[in-house]
Amino acid sequence: MYGKLDEETEDSYNMNGEVNKDSYATNGGLDTGKNNGFRHSELEVAADDKEGNRQCVDKQENVEQYKVYPSRWFMLFVVCCLNLSNAMMWITFAAAADTTITFYRISSLQLNMLSMTFMFATVPLGFVASWVLDTFGLRTSLLISAWLNGLGGLLRNISTLDVIPEDHAYTVLLIGQILAACAQPFVMFAPTKLAALWFPENRRATANMIGSMMNPLGNMVAFIIVPLVVEGVSDIPLALWIVSAPAFFITLVTTFGVRRSRPPTPPSPSAGEITQPFLTGLKQIIVNKNYVVLNLGFGAGLALFTALASFLEQILCPRGYSDEFAGICGALMIVFGMLLSAIAGVYVDKTKQFDDVLKVSYSLAVLSGIAFTQVSRLRDQHVWVAISAALFGGFGLTIYPISMELAVEVTYPVAEATSSGLCIVGGQAQGIAYMFAMQYLTKPLSGHELTLESGCHIAENATTTVFEPQDWTYSNLFIFNVISTVAVVMLVLLFKPKYKRLEAEKKIAALAKKTTDTEKSYSVNTVSNTEL
Repeated sequence: MYGKLDEETEDSYNMNGEVNKDSYATNGGLDTGKNNGFRHSELEVAADDKEGNRQCVDKQENVEQYKVYPSRWFMLFVVCCLNLSNAMMWITFAAAADTTITFYRISSLQLNMLSMTFMFATVPLGFVASWVLDTFGLRTSLLISAWLNGLGGLLRNISTLDVIPEDHAYTVLLIGQILAACAQPFVMFAPTKLAALWFPENRRATANMIGSMMNPLGNMVAFIIVPLVVEGVSDIPLALWIVSAPAFFITLVTTFGVRRSRPPTPPSPSAGEITQPFLTGLKQIIVNKNYVVLNLGFGAGLALFTALASFLEQILCPRGYSDEFAGICGALMIVFGMLLSAIAGVYVDKTKQFDDVLKVSYSLAVLSGIAFTQVSRLRDQHVWVAISAALFGGFGLTIYPISMELAVEVTYPVAEATSSGLCIVGGQAQGIAYMFAMQYLTKPLSGHELTLESGCHIAENATTTVFEPQDWTYSNLFIFNVISTVAVVMLVLLFKPKYKRLEAEKKIAALAKKTTDTEKSYSVNTVSNTEL
């Protein structure tokens, strides 16, 4: 039940709809402030005497009336589109690895650097993005992300023009990719913050799931579109313009549409609380055992998914699977991931069983990853390859939004962007290590394999650098059979979460109810005394 704005809150708005900084200091999106002049922790119930009753009445007058606004859906739309666009930029070249290598005349390592750039950028900038989100607010973070993403897409397109010398084309492309990579943490950390500030308690997990799943959805869109567009090397420029179009659109929408970081009135008790400053929160979470375990376990899962998404085409094509089939497998990973994440999001919103869903999903994802490792070594196993990839993506992506919510729960009142954002930073750091290890462990194809049909695109009579298929068997065995098993065992045995945010909200609700009951009792007593 959401009440209306009280007179004090209504008076805090000027003609432009902005909040007066003395009553709710947003400063154009600043997340710090006085929270409408009171803190929930200041509620006091002293109903033992008449003076205590008066105190309850005075406190009750300041209690916030929680409210949700239709504009929350626009904010979620912006975060979704920006996350989707940035993910498309990230995975563009992994979806057409062989043709990209030939077009830009680069090596496999240079190609993979285009994807790994996103992880390299997220590790140091993750701290900056968390600080910006918690200090300057959601609007500032989204604007930074939108403009970096748009400029990065423009430079990537320019790299294909004839005015750029051939020996400098890759450099321009890499600079554009770096700008897009720098944009990622500013939007990738946003869904948890958005859900906490704009959505009520019984819709937070669902909103976080929707915003978070746009990143893998962007991967899926790229995996579908790029192979369809790129039939030959000459189609690379067209593919880049198509992929960058959403980036240009959402840059304009964010610039002119996003006007504030948080709603005028908070949707839940925790949304009205003052969170810990960034450095204070950082000091707290690094000594929080549950958070450290979650960070390492979730980070390994994120790294595994990132590695497979980046190398999927290179893993499958040497065994005779086409780029189109690799794109279908990538799409299936995302589709099943979004489907199961949606179901899990609704389920945990109702039951709050975050821990159980996380551990079960993680275990099934690891088993599916091991199955994929085995069947992807074989030829003509399209059905089993597709099924194992779909199951890995389905269960693997389910842990993403659940882990983000758990990160906030076990560290509350640390700011949402700090706790959830550093989980992603940890995952990207592990991803860098695993992707380098996987490339190191690749082996040349055997002489017999080279005589068999390949699904890799190799230009005929090419005099420039071309794609060289590799055997990824040892890489996959190392990642999915060793790293993932260790990660899931550690998470199942050591992660024992305490839902601090939910417990705090229950206490706040109980105090508010007690205050209301006391006020009613005092009013009845006053009426009775008057009648007497």
